[in-house]
Amino acid sequence: VVIESGEYGVTYGLLSPSRFTTKEDEISRLTDATKEQISNAIDWAKSQLGKKYSVALTKNPNSDNPNWYCSELIWAAFYWQDIYLDKDDNDPYGSIVWPKEIRDYPNAKLIAHYQHDTTCNSLDDSMHKISCNDVILIENHDYIALNSCVDLCTTCNHTRQISPHDFSNKYTEKDSVNHYAFCKCGNFVIEEHNFYKTDKKKFCLDCGYVELLDHVYTYIPFGDGIHHYKNCSCGDSTIEACIGFAQLDGNTKCKKCGQKMGGSGPILTGYQSVTTTKVLKKDEDN
Repeated sequence: VVIESGEYGVTYGLLSPSRFTTKEDEISRLTDATKEQISNAIDWAKSQLGKKYSVALTKNPNSDNPNWYCSELIWAAFYWQDIYLDKDDNDPYGSIVWPKEIRDYPNAKLIAHYQHDTTCNSLDDSMHKISCNDVILIENHDYIALNSCVDLCTTCNHTRQISPHDFSNKYTEKDSVNHYAFCKCGNFVIEEHNFYKTDKKKFCLDCGYVELLDHVYTYIPFGDGIHHYKNCSCGDSTIEACIGFAQLDGNTKCKKCGQKMGGSGPILTGYQSVTTTKVLKKDEDN
């Protein structure tokens, strides 16, 4: 919202995007004005709300002026703050001050406009380049402290490392895929787990994350009457001793694989793994 003098007199106005593009409006900041001077100029301009608009051929800074030309209103608001925007005429009742003259005031820094595309790209840790309407400006970064390790340029968003990240407080957060190492400044690195697997679980050798494995076993008779294959859904396979129980018909069967037990070896009544060698394929001759 701005205070301006226009078709409807001295009123509040809205700087909408369409207004920027149709009227090529610009916003400048006075670099030689203090916050107090700017605040006082705004208050003075507010006191003129409701007065009429008129093109004036001469200036008049007085607050009892019954009407205002657009640039004259702005000039008068700062005239009472000892800032003279009409650089070529020091007479407060001299020739009119035109909008172009206020725009060209040496200490009026252009800060916003919409009629030209503007880009700002970092060149290095010291400078950035602003390109606008075929004008190129090389400026120093305007840094603020983003955190304890990094500074941020508020113009181009370039970051500058001022101290190394400390990730010694490692792996304070973990998930099923990664572990995270955080620096005190908030930055972090993501690393995949370095898993080692056993029959029942897998765990990360770096951060200690543990995940139990969901094993599903099937049992296939070995054919010798005393052993069977114990195959796992994870791909592992071992040869395991059968566990027998007596049937009403006098035969003994394995509780797991269901084969009729007997064979050349002893009948076992408990888990007795005869080997831990991984079996990839049964020998067709056995």
